[in-house]
Amino acid sequence: MKGTRGTAWAFSRAAPAVLAGLLVAGTAPAPASADYESARKAIERNDIRAGVPALRAAAHDGDPRAQNHLGTLFEDGKIVARDFGRAVFWYRKAAEQGEAQGQLNLGRMYRGGLGIERDERRAAYWYRAAAGQGVGAAQFFLGVMYETGRGVEPDPVKAWMWFSLAAEQGDEDARFRRERLTAVLREGELARAEGALRGYREATAPRGPEPSVPKDEIGSPDRAGAGGGRPGAADNPVVVRGSPRVFRIQGALIGLGYDPGEQDGEPGSRTRDAVRQFEADHGFRRRGRLDDRTLRRLRDALESGKPAATVVREIQTRLRRLGYRPGVIDGRPGPRTRAAVEAFQRARGLPVDGRLSLDLMRELRDAGR
Repeated sequence: MKGTRGTAWAFSRAAPAVLAGLLVAGTAPAPASADYESARKAIERNDIRAGVPALRAAAHDGDPRAQNHLGTLFEDGKIVARDFGRAVFWYRKAAEQGEAQGQLNLGRMYRGGLGIERDERRAAYWYRAAAGQGVGAAQFFLGVMYETGRGVEPDPVKAWMWFSLAAEQGDEDARFRRERLTAVLREGELARAEGALRGYREATAPRGPEPSVPKDEIGSPDRAGAGGGRPGAADNPVVVRGSPRVFRIQGALIGLGYDPGEQDGEPGSRTRDAVRQFEADHGFRRRGRLDDRTLRRLRDALESGKPAATVVREIQTRLRRLGYRPGVIDGRPGPRTRAAVEAFQRARGLPVDGRLSLDLMRELRDAGR
């Protein structure tokens, strides 16, 4: 995924050695002045012996940026020995001071059950705090949780709003999911979603020093309070130049993994070709028509939750490139493909369920970079 979600930490990963001992008290003297910026710059130029003790000192002195950065070192395990429990400890310290990246990272740890018991309700809370400060990755993940009902009550209107905010920061996966929702939302729901987006922007417009995170049903599960917010996206509403029905068909095609070209409502040849590919994959006669029957079939496919053959083929291809054995690349989620998915999930520390999904495709894309 592009944007902030693709980089969970903000430090150089090119350190040449693992020096866990530097984080043990007494192994190296802390600098007289704990300065996060000097620590960060030292780590970036691979001066680990000076940078890590300085970072530790700044974190103990209460600098939330240093606390979050120290958490990333423990999570990454490239400079110090990996310790998810310590990563969670420092992420929490940063998050409780309102540090947005710390809130995002703590949400990730709760969602994945890394270093702490898995708790999607708490994950949603911390994603919400970071999303309110304009963190695109948190906005995306919060949209996923509202779409799937994990950690929160399912709410496609809120999911659409958060995906829209993340998409406007350049997140292509968020755009992908927003257009999929656009295709299945009823007219009244879509109007409510657009109204929610406008209301959010008004609520988060800069008005001085007080926090601007709008409240919803996600209550604080921890003793912390979330930090204040700032608007995370410019006002870029979707413009439909052509037919609203064609626009919805294009959005559904995008949501199923096909490529209709630009989603503009114009009935071009790429859109018709994508419809024909969808029809072929699902055993329908290849008509390529952009009518109500096609839209109904696309919506049924979206609601079934089954990935399109094009998505399955990409998953199989990426699994093979990463050294797994999905069997024949045929667009069919057979037992060998599911076994390869489970092996990949175990290796990545993901929940092992063997499911083929757009989330899995995103993880495979990230792993292949």
